[in-house]
Amino acid sequence: MRFTVTLRYVASLGLAASLGMAGALGVAPAAAQAQAQAQATERGKERAERRAERMERRAERIERRFGELDADGDGRVTAQEVSDARRARFAKIDADADGLVTPRELLDYRLMRRAERRVARLDADGDGALSAAEYADAPGITRFDRDGDGAVTREEALQGRR
Repeated sequence: MRFTVTLRYVASLGLAASLGMAGALGVAPAAAQAQAQAQATERGKERAERRAERMERRAERIERRFGELDADGDGRVTAQEVSDARRARFAKIDADADGLVTPRELLDYRLMRRAERRVARLDADGDGALSAAEYADAPGITRFDRDGDGAVTREEALQGRR
């Protein structure tokens, strides 16, 4: 496989100064360096924001899960409470109640939970179902639109979600 890097792509990544290519792009080395530093700082801020959001979601999941496991509400989770919760989940997964969980039952259970979470996230009116408008208006492209102009460039798509 052959990989070609254009000068414009190198400039968009802020690598011109570090690769000694600023002159070829018609940019003064000092200006290219300043641009690279500004882009790196912005990317660092975005990464820190994404990390903080992930940590907050993780803390929420832990808090929710702890509340589910702490059956007696004493602020502690015992091995018995975990065992009881696992037995209850096993019963939910075992669709035909034969005491065995097949790969199909496990897959169906996981897919259903994933679908339920997605519907809950996109369900603007809270009726438990997605209308065509709710589905179409789902925030998809905005996650990649780094500059907020309502469109995604190839560079923004390559950088990934913000």
